[in-house]
Amino acid sequence: MKNKFKLFGIIAMVAIIGFSMVSCGEPGGGGIPSDLVGTWDGTGIGGANQIIKFTSTQIFVCNATAEPTELMTNTTISGDTITHKIGSHLIGDAKWSLNASKDVLTISQSDITLIPNGTYNKVNP
Repeated sequence: MKNKFKLFGIIAMVAIIGFSMVSCGEPGGGGIPSDLVGTWDGTGIGGANQIIKFTSTQIFVCNATAEPTELMTNTTISGDTITHKIGSHLIGDAKWSLNASKDVLTISQSDITLIPNGTYNKVNP
């Protein structure tokens, strides 16, 4: 009987640790702010159409009218700053802001090639 209680205790601890690991956000910046989640359409590099899609944990981009498919790994958002790194090496960052009705995204001070400066309209939530 004593062994059963020990086994139950071990299983409970493993479950608690497992659930806490699953519920934690991404390291180094957390998730995407809920106001950004959705697809944003704007003018990007050289006047080309640029689409940015934010999910709750990831950022996708493309420079065509297709669904964004290029996943920007190692990209985090903290406050009003988007940061893109490879390992610990900073590739670039950008500032973001929304208008009062939260349907126009402005990217400024960007040195991230795939997220150029510009104004992006929210296409869908």
